Amino acid sequence: MFRALSALGARPMGLPPAPFLLPVRCRKTRHDPPAKSKVGRVATPPAVDPAEFFVLTERYRQYRQTVRALRLEFVSEVRKKVHEARTGVLAERKALEDAAEHRELMAWNQAENQRLRELRMARLRQEAREQERRQAEEAARQAREAQAWAQLKEREVLQLQVGRVSRGWGCRPRTPPVPRVLRAARWGRWGHGYLQSWKRVALSLDAGLAGEDLEEEACRESACQARRPGGES
Repeated sequence: MFRALSALGARPMGLPPAPFLLPVRCRKTRHDPPAKSKVGRVATPPAVDPAEFFVLTERYRQYRQTVRALRLEFVSEVRKKVHEARTGVLAERKALEDAAEHRELMAWNQAENQRLRELRMARLRQEAREQERRQAEEAARQAREAQAWAQLKEREVLQLQVGRVSRGWGCRPRTPPVPRVLRAARWGRWGHGYLQSWKRVALSLDAGLAGEDLEEEACRESACQARRPGGES
C-alpha cells in the first residue's frame, strides 16, 4: 500500500520521486529546511519564579530523603531476618523441623520397602509353585508317553511271536533286535527310558510267552514238534 501511495508522487524521468509520505507523523526530518516564519527564532525557556523553584526543590529533597530512609529500613529488616534464619532461633527451629521430616520420610521409606519386599517374595513363591507344577505335569506326561510306547511295542512283539508260532517258524521266540529308532535315540532325550522298556520286553520274552495260558503254550509246543523234520506225524 505504501508503495502504491508513493507512486502517486512520481516525478518525470531522470528525477527522484517526490516524498509523498513523511517518515514521522507531523514532524520534519533533520535535513528539511525550517519554515520561513521560524528562520531567526531562538527557543527560550519560560520564566521561573525563584521562590517557587526553591520550594519545589526543597520538597523533592525531602521526598527523596524519606523514601531512602524507608528503603534502608526495609533492607535492614530483611537482612536481619536472613541472619536470624541462618544463625538464630529460626535456624534451630528449621533444623528441628527438617530432622523430624527426615525421620518421617525414612520411616515411610522403610515401610514401603517392606511392603515391596513382601510382594516380591510372594511373587517368587508363586512362580516357584507354578514351575514345580509345570515340571510335575511334564514328568507325568513323559512317563505316560513312555509307558504307552512300551505297551505298544510289547503288543507288537507279542503279535509278531504269535504269528511266527502259527506259521511254524519256531516254538521259542527269539529276542528281537533293538530297533533303529532306539539305536538312534540311545543318547537322546527319550533313549534311556525306551531302552529300559525294551530290555524288560526282551527279558519277558526270553522267560516265556507273556500273558498266555499254559494250555495254549502246550498246544503250540505240540504243534511245533509235529512240524519238525523227523518228528511225530
